[in-house]
Amino acid sequence: MEIRCSKCGHLGEAAEVRPLPSGVGLVCEACGHVNELALGGGPAEEAEPEEAKPESAKPEPEVTPQAKPAARTERSPLMERLIPEPGEGLRCRKCATLVEADTVYCPRCGLDLDEGSRLGPGEAPWEQPPEGKEAAFDQARLLWGAASERREPRAIADFVDFALEEGLLDYGLRELQHYLVENPGDDAALEGLERLARRLQTTVDLARSRAEAQADSFNEDVKRFRARLLIGALAFWVVILLLLSLTFWDRF
Repeated sequence: MEIRCSKCGHLGEAAEVRPLPSGVGLVCEACGHVNELALGGGPAEEAEPEEAKPESAKPEPEVTPQAKPAARTERSPLMERLIPEPGEGLRCRKCATLVEADTVYCPRCGLDLDEGSRLGPGEAPWEQPPEGKEAAFDQARLLWGAASERREPRAIADFVDFALEEGLLDYGLRELQHYLVENPGDDAALEGLERLARRLQTTVDLARSRAEAQADSFNEDVKRFRARLLIGALAFWVVILLLLSLTFWDRF
């Protein structure tokens, strides 16, 4: 095969044909230079290394509506009952329940509405501090006064934290219920009410468990007493029969 050497310019037959990765190599018979020849074309140019292509970003998996986290946890039935019903009208002074004008007793807490309306501020029994918690109750009132005035989430959360710590659940629930009547969409108040409701539900469940345990224990005691009473009665009549037998044995 006749070639012109790219190094010395000699024109003549190739001294040797060598296979190369890019094609074939034709060796010049004059100087021995290997001239590269790409298959299917003329002399091949040295291939430039390809730049590494950046790895394409993997598409993020589409989040289905089912996989998205819920914006708000499902409320418990107790929480639903504690949230004041929206609307205008007469409300129970104790639990903020919306009632009809001719209602005598609150359907939720049973308060005599007429009697409750005659009590002045701070005179109602439920507005009095629990025994032994007078100082904590006064502190809670101060915290709530600041929270209801500022309407800041942090202030409301601090009040709820204090109510939970001191066991003032009833007071905390009442204040938040009345607050939500005027501010039904306040997320901080709703969250605080839910926290208090969870603690109240835990307290109720614990009291129910204790009552059930005491009832079971009482039933077991009653069963044991009845069994002992029955055994005692049987033993008594057995003794009576023996005595009667001994008394009248000689007569037969």
